[in-house]
Amino acid sequence: MSLYKRMLQLHAMSIVGFTAVSVLYMTLIIWIFPTFADKMDVMNELISGMPAGFIQAFGLEAGMGSLGEFLSSKYYDMIFIIILSIYSIMITNQLISQFIDRGSMAYLLATPYSRIKIALIHFSVFLTGLLTIMVVTTAIGIWAQTVIVTSDNQMDVQAFLEVNLMGTLLFFALGSLNFLLSCLLNDEKKALGAASLVVFLMYGFDIIAKLTEKLSWLEYATLFSFFQASDILRSGSAPVYSYFWLIVIGIAALSMSLWIFKKRDLPL
Repeated sequence: MSLYKRMLQLHAMSIVGFTAVSVLYMTLIIWIFPTFADKMDVMNELISGMPAGFIQAFGLEAGMGSLGEFLSSKYYDMIFIIILSIYSIMITNQLISQFIDRGSMAYLLATPYSRIKIALIHFSVFLTGLLTIMVVTTAIGIWAQTVIVTSDNQMDVQAFLEVNLMGTLLFFALGSLNFLLSCLLNDEKKALGAASLVVFLMYGFDIIAKLTEKLSWLEYATLFSFFQASDILRSGSAPVYSYFWLIVIGIAALSMSLWIFKKRDLPL
């Protein structure tokens, strides 16, 4: 617990900062929704004139007639992805590869903790931050819609909880992959670059797969295809296989990270 608390203290300001940004955007979008609520017919007419691939890429098939659809297009399809992607890339890089690159890992390995325990403690800091961001954002989102939006336009709370749960699992899996790269690479900049490339390539693949049917097979090369916020907020549930694969991929990547960190020679 002493090592966990110390590591959490080192990253507390980053976690608070990302949480604040997420809450700010969520609240701002809910706050401006009533302004657009009376003009949704005009907006939906504009959307209907857009290319079909563009509409599908940004989850606008059902238009923007409700708060859930408005949040999906204005928050979950881009802002949410960017905030949590940057968080997962930065924090996982700082937890392992930064310590190795700067020679600080030698001090941790000199403690009575095993390598696996050290890696697990570091990953738990990332997971704590992820859960903090998601829980606080979810709670503020429910409160904000209750205070700002009329009952006729409020989104289904269960669907809102489910889309945030799916978002948590998505970035648990992506964070595990980034943590794997951090355990695999010694150089801090290379680990940061590799993690950034993986995440943003996946996001790009997801957009391209939705834009054209000829490249729809790219959805199998990205984890973002499991996170369809507009579908969840509209239908109220996500496919069971999305939960299954995100959990399996996350656990598999984390297990591989622990094995690599335990076995490899570190330049200390």
